[in-house]
Amino acid sequence: MEGHRAMVGSWYIHPERHVVEYVAVVVISSAIIRGVQPSLSRYPEDRADDLRPPLLVRVVTSFIYACQLAYKLSGYPGKILMMGMPCNVIWTMYMALCFLPLRPQTMHVMYQLMVPYSILAVVAVATPDTSDITMWMEVPFFFFMHYALIAYPAYLYPRREFDEPTGAV
Repeated sequence: MEGHRAMVGSWYIHPERHVVEYVAVVVISSAIIRGVQPSLSRYPEDRADDLRPPLLVRVVTSFIYACQLAYKLSGYPGKILMMGMPCNVIWTMYMALCFLPLRPQTMHVMYQLMVPYSILAVVAVATPDTSDITMWMEVPFFFFMHYALIAYPAYLYPRREFDEPTGAV
C-alpha cells in the first residue's frame, strides 16, 4: 500500500530477531564496558557546565523531537518503531543531554558516541528513502532533522564538548 512499509524499518530479518540481537548486544557491551571502566579517564566534574547544550540547541532539539514523535505516532501502525533507527536514537540522546540530570562522564561518553554516528545523517541525506513519508511537511522535516544532526557536532565542537578529559583516575 502507498506510504506504508511491508515490514517496518525495511528489516530483512524478523523484528523479533532484532529485539533478541539488541538485547544480546546491550548485555555483552555492558559487560565489556564494566570490565574496562576502571581504567578509563574521568571527565572533570568542574567542567560539567561545558557539556550542557546551549539554549538554541535545546530549543531546536525539543522542536525536532516533538515533531518526530507526532509524525511517528500519527503515521501508519507500527511507524513508532522507526524511533529505533540510528538518527532517531541520536535525537533521543540529544534530548537526554538537554534535559536529563546526567553525570559529566555520562554526557561526555554520549557525545563521543554521537559524533561518529552523525555520519549516518550524511548517508540519509545522500540516499534518502522517503517512500513512507506522506504526511504534511514530513519530507522537508526529514531533511531538516538530518541536516541538523550534521550541523550539531560542528556547532558544539568549539564549545569544548568533545575535548578529551584532562585528568585520569
